[in-house]
Amino acid sequence: MTEVFKPNSKYVIGQLASWIISFIIFWPLVLAVPFILIYYYFWLKNTEYEAREDGVFKKTGIITKSQSLFLYKQIQDVQEQQGILDRIFGLKTLKIKTMSGSSSLGGDLIGISIADADRLRSLIIRNIDKQISEVNESRTGATTKIKEEQVITTPYKLYPNEAALAAIVPVIIGAILVGLLSMIVSPIYLFVLISLGLLLAGITGIGAYFTSRFLSYEITNDWMSIKYDFLVRNVTNYRYDRIQNVIIYMPWGYKLLGIAGVRIETGESLQLGSGGKQQIAYNFVPAMKVDDAYKLKDLLLQRIGVQSKETVRDLRTTYPLENVKPIKKTIGSMIVLTVLTMVAFILAKTFAIIIIGALLILLIFVYEWFYFKNYSYKTNDKVLIVKKGVLGRSEIFIPYNRVQTIFLDMDVLDRVFGLYDLHLSTIGIRAGSHIDGLNSANSEGLKKELLAAVEKNRTK
Repeated sequence: MTEVFKPNSKYVIGQLASWIISFIIFWPLVLAVPFILIYYYFWLKNTEYEAREDGVFKKTGIITKSQSLFLYKQIQDVQEQQGILDRIFGLKTLKIKTMSGSSSLGGDLIGISIADADRLRSLIIRNIDKQISEVNESRTGATTKIKEEQVITTPYKLYPNEAALAAIVPVIIGAILVGLLSMIVSPIYLFVLISLGLLLAGITGIGAYFTSRFLSYEITNDWMSIKYDFLVRNVTNYRYDRIQNVIIYMPWGYKLLGIAGVRIETGESLQLGSGGKQQIAYNFVPAMKVDDAYKLKDLLLQRIGVQSKETVRDLRTTYPLENVKPIKKTIGSMIVLTVLTMVAFILAKTFAIIIIGALLILLIFVYEWFYFKNYSYKTNDKVLIVKKGVLGRSEIFIPYNRVQTIFLDMDVLDRVFGLYDLHLSTIGIRAGSHIDGLNSANSEGLKKELLAAVEKNRTK
């Protein structure tokens, strides 16, 4: 049964309120009021959203008409947003996100009353679940039993104070180090850079605190929801069978304070709003204790249908990286730095610039060497685990049953050193990982082993 939803007239009032604020600042815009009213009248009259049996249908347009159908089987997640004016006027926007570019540009169902938005969201989620159940029944021949819905709200505590410190400390340390390095040119740079560092640290610290303080998440039978609720409200819903990989994320500020975050990737296209502006989609649960982050990762992988606790085997001992990898990486950065250093030397006419450039190249080599030493890739029967990082660390868990393609490539410097990069990609344009710095024999051997693991998990 098809249900039709239309934007609420309060949306127009909210838009007019935002225009009034603009008129106060830029008063000549008041001349545009009649045209704005005419535009929103016809937009409201010509915009409809339908929850159909096979997908969500959107019809809009005044002079040029636009019709879009977002199939339930292709929807990756459903996002709810409320700006400040939306909350005042009782409105919500639903953002439908798929792997295609069409949802990035036209997946916004805007100006809906809260009651209609909640009803439409429930219909979308119910129809997605229904289609998945029907597909599973057609494959197995068994009727899917309806499970009692279990909702776990924020099972692992978030720590906003630690999140703020984790954002502040690296910025201040970085500003001091860069300031000390720039003293070679002029002592005044130390004061300027530390002042800017303190300002930036305050801004990032406040942002990190509020993100963790007002963020919550829910685990249900089939979905994970991440909600941010402070001034604006954003709720993103992810179905487990749409999740492509799970990442343990520990930037070095997190690592210093013993916290970690969990990021999930569904491969959806980057969400754009009106005017091509990027919209925030919350796919990251920040600032948990490290043990709790791994527990949440295990819980998500279990809901996806794979286990990461099984005995793992170190693939790097069988297919090692080449020792020239740090040199190759350093040379790539050195080319850019050399050009910048020479330009700066010509402008500043001081040899201190050359000393700074040489020190930066040395630091890059040291960083690349430790990055090389800490790089690991392991496997069990279900998951590939890639860990990397120096000061911070990220650990990506890629279920083999999500992998779509595995391929090798080489850039110009790879050809010089005889190195190959092995790429694994899952559904969509964002999800996946790669292992770089392999020789020809090891890259082919690792590719064959990973292809065999993918095939084994596909046939189960």
